[in-house]
Formats: sequence, structure tokens, C-alpha cells
Amino acid sequence: MQNSHSSTFIYKLQISLKEGSSMTKINKAWFCYALAGVLSLGGALVGCESTPPASQPEVIASVTFKIKVPNSTPSEDEIFMISDFDDFFNLGVIEKYTATREEDGFYYLEVPQPNVDHFYFLFARRSDERLKEVAESGKLRPDRFYQYKGADEQVEITIENWEDFPTDLKLGDTVSPNVHQVADFNMPQLGRTTDLVIYLPPDYQSVSTQKYPVIYMTDGQNLFDEFTSFAGEWRIDEILDKEIAAGTMPPVIIVGIYNGPKRANEYIPWDFGFMGQPEQSVADQFIDFIQETLKPYIDSNYRTLSGATNTGIAGSSFGGLFALYAGITQPDTFGMVGAFSPSVWVNLGDAKYPGIKELVTEGDLSAQLRLYMDGGAEEPPAIDEMRMMKRLLKEQKFPEQQLMIVEDPTGGHNERSWSARFPVALKWLLTADS
Repeated sequence: MQNSHSSTFIYKLQISLKEGSSMTKINKAWFCYALAGVLSLGGALVGCESTPPASQPEVIASVTFKIKVPNSTPSEDEIFMISDFDDFFNLGVIEKYTATREEDGFYYLEVPQPNVDHFYFLFARRSDERLKEVAESGKLRPDRFYQYKGADEQVEITIENWEDFPTDLKLGDTVSPNVHQVADFNMPQLGRTTDLVIYLPPDYQSVSTQKYPVIYMTDGQNLFDEFTSFAGEWRIDEILDKEIAAGTMPPVIIVGIYNGPKRANEYIPWDFGFMGQPEQSVADQFIDFIQETLKPYIDSNYRTLSGATNTGIAGSSFGGLFALYAGITQPDTFGMVGAFSPSVWVNLGDAKYPGIKELVTEGDLSAQLRLYMDGGAEEPPAIDEMRMMKRLLKEQKFPEQQLMIVEDPTGGHNERSWSARFPVALKWLLTADS
């Protein structure tokens, strides 16, 4: 439905569909489709068949959605569900299920269990064209997820807005005043420029002598501002303002780095194959940019605690994988790693390219690295991947007290889920040694 890491469950290149993969054929079809959109390259993926997935044992169950729509929804418009089952390679085209409006003003839609145990979906309405639901701000929203329970169930859903409804959201409307932007910051190692968004603690100006730890984060446009985000923001500024004021979070500086047109190449640490062609990683150059250009700028212009113990790297999806790579290979720079739903599946099972297993077994895990990782049950097989990472790190005798892995039973592959887990992650990273 959406072609960004922030709202689609991006998983397997031609990589984890081999030995040791826990992917079902259903998930394989979904992820192959999603990744094509994420890399914005189109076409078929190597290793992704066009045959439909095998059926699973039928379970007699159904879910009934009780749907509340915005008051201004035209009464003559049909409300229907767009789902990822029935035709995995035409995702977002299926309009099989239409809801019925009842006297109580709600729309009701019953979905008997098909040959899958879960599915992703959104609602849309039909007037002259198909109009999808969006977030209240008018931005794209993450795909919804439903897991059948083995028994009938009713689920209430509120549609916040429709994509054709007006919104008054403007640039900076959701940004705290202590967030500053640096436009067109030079990245000589990558031959381009980027925008930076820098969060300063609320007392930064009034306490003129205090120095602060710094966390560098990827996908900076999704961290603070609903307007610049793809499918919702992390709300990091609101979270930190509240936590710091309450004394439940140490004050910290956050440096968000906007992504660029070659996001996958800049974040994936190794060369990888796509559509039968090699893609070259420039993640090492991205690390060089942070170490040689960005960090010296931040340390010179802001009051920072510049040592590795007080310097972190964090991100989600491909950005989470990049954070793992940067922390493990550059422990003298980054002493804290926050990897939210990291794409550790990249190159798994592909003998042509290295991957996460080689990184963990060959990397420097002896340093005092604090490592946070997480995954959500609504982004299968993220939980299995987190357990794999725990086993790999244990085999390398990585100290348990320096590792925190969170399995979120309701988490998805989206900013909303990462935002919910962010306070726990940052609090642990900043206070693990205290």
C-alpha cells in the first residue's frame, strides 16, 4: 500500500528465503512486493515467485470490524477494505469486502478467515475514485494488522481522516521550539548535502555550563515534524520534553540526519543483490561523514560530552541495521546503539555477500558497548530475528548487562511503534551504567 520503510513491512531481498528462514510463503510474497516499493526500483525481485502462496489449514473464525468514520464522510460513499490477501502481487487492489452502515452510525464488516492466519489492511471509501484512510494530520498512516484468534471477534476501528479531506498542518506545527534545523549541510564523503534537525534539552540555554550526551539518528525527517514525515513522526521532542521535565530521563541532544535518494545504499552495510544486479553499499562513507564532518561540527557548536560512552547511534529498519554496524565496527566513536526493528535479514542465506552473522562473529564486541534492539509481533518474523540476534551475541559472550532486547507483542514496522518504545530504549541506554 505504501512504498516506504516507515509504513510497509520490508523484509527479504533474495536473502532470507533460504536455509534457516522462518518465513512462510505468504510472508515471502508480501515482503517481496513490499521491498520492491521500498527501493523504488519496480519490477520483480530475484527469488520471488509469481505463484500464489500455499494454503494453510482452515480455521473456522471471523473478525467483525466496527468502524467509526469522520463525521464529514459522505453518506453515499461505500466503505471497503483493501487487504494483502487473495492476490499478493497486486497488493492494495483487492476491494472484496464492503462495510454496511447500521442505524447506530457505525459501519460493520465481517471478514471470515481466508487461507492465512493474519493480514494487513487499510480502509478506503468509494466516490468517483478510491480514497484511502490517512492519519488525522493528512499524512499516510501505517498499514493495519489483524491476527486471527481461532474464535470470532469484534474489533473497533476509528478512521481518523480521508486523503482528500483538507488539513491545516504546516511545516513546524508539531515541532518543539528547542528543535533547530540546519539546512543543506555538506556531506563531502557522499557527494551530497542533507538537512539536520537538532533537539536541545529544554534547559540548554538557561544552564550554560552543562554538557550533554548525543544520539545521532537516521531518517531525521521522521523524528520531530509531522509535516516532513512520511507516515507519522516519532514525537521525540514531545517525549523528551515531558520525560526530562519530570526527571525520568537524563537530558540529551538528538541529531537527526535526513535520508537521501540512495537510502538503502547508505544504510545497508554490505553490497547486496537486487533484481539479479549488485548494489554497492556506501555505509562506510556514511560513517566517515558522521565521524569526520558531522560529529566535529556538533561538538564544536554545542555543549556535548564527546566521548564514546556518551555518544550513540540509532535508527529503524535499514537505519537500525546501520546503527548496529556503526556501533560494532566503531566502538571508539559510538558507545550506545539503538536498533529499532533492524533489518538484520539483509543478505541472510546469501553466500555471495556478508551479513549480520559475519558482523557479530567478526566484530569488536569487547568494548563497553550498550546495545538496544527490538522487534514487533506485527512485523513477522522480527521476533524470531531478535531471538537469533540474542543467540549470536550470547555465543560471542557479549555481556548480558550491556544488552537489552524488547519483543513488542503489538508492535509494527512503523513510526508509531518505534515512538512507543523510544523512551524505554533511550532511558536504558543513558542510565545503563548508573
